[in-house]
Amino acid sequence: GSNVTASYTPSAGDVGNLVRFRLTSNVTGVCVAGYDEIQILIHQTARVNAGLDFEVCEDDIVNLNGSFSGATTSVTWTGGVGGTFANATNPITTYTLTAADIAAGGITFSLTSNDPDGAGPTNPCDPVVDQVYVKINKLPEVFLFGLQPPYAENNPTVNLDGIPVGGTYTGSGIIAGTNQFDPGSASVGPVNITYTYTNPITGCTNFV
Repeated sequence: GSNVTASYTPSAGDVGNLVRFRLTSNVTGVCVAGYDEIQILIHQTARVNAGLDFEVCEDDIVNLNGSFSGATTSVTWTGGVGGTFANATNPITTYTLTAADIAAGGITFSLTSNDPDGAGPTNPCDPVVDQVYVKINKLPEVFLFGLQPPYAENNPTVNLDGIPVGGTYTGSGIIAGTNQFDPGSASVGPVNITYTYTNPITGCTNFV
């Protein structure tokens, strides 16, 4: 005899149903065509979606926004180096970064489904996995120069230098919108002067 092979792509209407296939021979001489049939149960597959790749800053909490459908009834998040998931079995959850995660520069998180129809030869569907890559951006290194430890209230205004340039100066005695510190308008006693800078590429903010 000969082996006969063919492929078939199930339709949406086939899923969850028995589909009957018939193999029919050609007619030879006075013999009628022969045939044989087989029924195949089409199982619904599991589906998961871990979401699109995105970026965070090293001081952020990672917000994971996955989803599942099809035959999936449960999911599990994995990934990272020693960090903590708020709830690893919830498709929408958070992850707290560790120093090792930050040093790595990014994490590939995997969202894995349960086995939708169980193990065994009569249960052909397997768990499925989808992944999302989260890039971890470092905070900018920020420095502030130009301040002296003590000032008298009648000292002249001084110009401060923040690095990288383009940040914002705040605190008692800072002339709004400038890099100038006026001791005469500052509160008496210890004051805190802050220089805040946001990296325009990563959106990460740091201050000193």
